[in-house]
Amino acid sequence: MSTRLWQSLPFQTGCSIALGAILLTLILSISVYDRTVEIVIEDSNHRISQLISTVEISAEIAAYLENNELGLDITRGLITNDIVSGVILQSDTGMRIISGSPFHFNDDDVLLFPLASPFMPDEKIGGLFVKPNQSNIDAQATETAELHVITLAVHSLMITLFVIFLVNSRLTKPLMELAGALHKIEPGSEERLKYPKQHMNDEIGLLVRDVNQLLGSAQNTLEGERRLREYVETLEKQTRKEAERDPLTNLLNRRAGERAIAKALKKAEANNTSCAILLIDLDRFKPINDTYGHEAGDQTLITVSDRLTKTLRKNDIVIRWGGDEFLIMVGQGHSDLQVSAVAEKILQALAVDIAINETTRESIGASIGISLYPEHATESALLCDLADKAMYRIKRSGRNGYFIHASRDMIDQA
Repeated sequence: MSTRLWQSLPFQTGCSIALGAILLTLILSISVYDRTVEIVIEDSNHRISQLISTVEISAEIAAYLENNELGLDITRGLITNDIVSGVILQSDTGMRIISGSPFHFNDDDVLLFPLASPFMPDEKIGGLFVKPNQSNIDAQATETAELHVITLAVHSLMITLFVIFLVNSRLTKPLMELAGALHKIEPGSEERLKYPKQHMNDEIGLLVRDVNQLLGSAQNTLEGERRLREYVETLEKQTRKEAERDPLTNLLNRRAGERAIAKALKKAEANNTSCAILLIDLDRFKPINDTYGHEAGDQTLITVSDRLTKTLRKNDIVIRWGGDEFLIMVGQGHSDLQVSAVAEKILQALAVDIAINETTRESIGASIGISLYPEHATESALLCDLADKAMYRIKRSGRNGYFIHASRDMIDQA
C-alpha cells in the first residue's frame, strides 16, 4: 500500500523539524531585532554624549562670554554629524543660538547638557539642547537589525536542512525500508527482516530483533488460531440461537430485539415507510409479585406476552425489554400507521384480569410510551429513549394509558 507524500514519515519529520526551526527562528528574530534596535539607539545617544564632551568647554566659554560667533561655530559643527538634526546653545543671560532643524525644548527625545561656568564649576550658566536625528537613527537601527535577522535565518536554514538530512538518512530511510520489507512478509511464513547496514547494534537493530521475534510468535500461534476459528464460529451460531430468546416468555430478548429493530428501521428507510416504538411498563406487576410470589409474577409475564403476541400482527416485533417492560415495534402496512389504535388494542387486551390462581384474579394495567419514525428520530437508541420518556410521562399522569412523544394531549384509558 503506497503512502501519500504528506503522509510519509520523511515528509512529516521534515515538516516538524522545519516548523520548529521556523518558530524558533521567528522568536529569536523578534528578540534579536528588538535588542539590536535598542543597542543602536543606545549607541547613537552615547555618540551624541561623546560629541558634546568634545565641545563642552568651548560651549561653556561661549555661553559665559556670550560669544555668538563661537557658539555658532559649535552648533554648526554638531549638526554636521548625521545623528544630530538640531542644536540650541542658550545662556541664562539671554543668548540663544539655533542651528539645524527647529524644535521645542519639551520634545521627548531632546537631550539637555547643562553648561557650567569655566571658572566656577558649581555655577550653572546655560544649557546645550540637542535634537537627535531620530529618522536617521531608526533607519540605521532597522538596517542593522534586519541584517542580523537575515544572518540568523540563513544559519537556522542551514542547520535545519542538515538536521533533516541527518534524520532522514539515519532514521526515517531505514525505517521506511523496514516497513516496506515487513509488508512483503506473508503472515505465518518463515521470512524474517534483515538487519540494515550500520544499524546492527543500535535502536533500529533492536527493533528488527523484536519484530522478528513477533513474526516467530505469530507463526507459532497462527495455526492454533485457524483450528479454533471453525470451532468458535460453530459455537457462536449455537449460542446465538439460544441467546436470542427470553427463556421465560420465549419473546426476543433485548439484544436480539435491538438487532431486529435496527434491521426494521433500515427496511423502513429503504421503503420510505413509517413505524412506531411502543414501550410498555406493567403498572401493577410489583404488587402482584411481592404479594403472591415470584411464580405468580412469572405466570403474569407469560400471560402478558401471550396477549401481546395474539393482539399484534405476525410481522410486528415483540421484545421482552427487561423486568416487567416490553417493547413493540409496529410498521406501516398498506394504509397509514394507526399507532393510537394499536395502543388502545394493547390496553384493552391487558385490561382483562389475570388469573393468579384458581380463586384469585388481579388487574395488571399498563403505561405505554410511544415514539415515531421518522417523525421523532431515525436512530433506534433515540427512538427507544423518547418512548421511555413518554412512558414515564403517562406514569406520572395517572398510569394505565399511552402517550405519544411530543403530543400535547395524553389519552388516558380507564
